[in-house]
Amino acid sequence: MQYFFSPGYLWLVVVSLTAFSLCAISSNAFGQEDVTNDSSPMPRVVEFRIQEKLFLLELPEWWDEVEVALPETETHEEFTQYVREFCKKDTGTAETWKSAFKLWVLYEQTEDEPFPVYPAHCLRAGGQYLAAAKIYSQLQMLGKYTDNQAWYETYLAYSAGNAFFEGGQEALAEAWYEKGLKDNSSTESSVIYYFNKCQENLDAVQAGMTPHGLRRNPIAK
Repeated sequence: MQYFFSPGYLWLVVVSLTAFSLCAISSNAFGQEDVTNDSSPMPRVVEFRIQEKLFLLELPEWWDEVEVALPETETHEEFTQYVREFCKKDTGTAETWKSAFKLWVLYEQTEDEPFPVYPAHCLRAGGQYLAAAKIYSQLQMLGKYTDNQAWYETYLAYSAGNAFFEGGQEALAEAWYEKGLKDNSSTESSVIYYFNKCQENLDAVQAGMTPHGLRRNPIAK
């Protein structure tokens, strides 16, 4: 997998962001300072091919400081179990999320058909809500290129909405929950479930309430 430098701010983007996302997602999603006029090295990225589309994933500054070993596993389930055992959860905990993030990025690089959702889950587990939201939102736009379009588009809209809410971006949370409600034609139970969750959380946010299971974070990362 090739690493290279991206000019200017690096936004985990492969397709055009909607106007509201571009205005609201800050470049310091990993808690890094604004370096618009700084001469600091640009972040490294890894690239993933999702069908014919390019997805760029930014590597955080601490990437090289975290040591993990990619295990020899034959299935996704086996790898998930390894991460659970090594990091206490498949997304990592407040103490182990960086290791889980690195493991999942490395694992996705070995996949023939990568779709790096788990790195976003790990970022969210570590309280990096806006960094997670950027991944969710961009992958949601790529869901149409997968065999599970309805599920990815609904589930990732829900996930992006949750991450934006926990990142203190309630207007963006509403917008992404609404994205998850655009198509109610699916008869798959998992898609219907997340469709209903999008509606439930949208109603809560519009009523000024905190959706069930989420936290309101006035100072977000």
